[in-house]
Amino acid sequence: MLAHVCLGNYQGGREFTFSVQQSTSGADEANLPTVGKQMQQKLQHAFTKLLD
Repeated sequence: MLAHVCLGNYQGGREFTFSVQQSTSGADEANLPTVGKQMQQKLQHAFTKLLD
């Protein structure tokens, strides 16, 4: 997943790009929701660190 974020009015303006890659054992479509949730957790953690 690649996401570019621009927060023009936050702390005088902040802009950054995230690149997230996640994998899990077992190449099966049934694992997609699990991988998606893991990626979301990583993005939330990154946002928390960047916006402190």
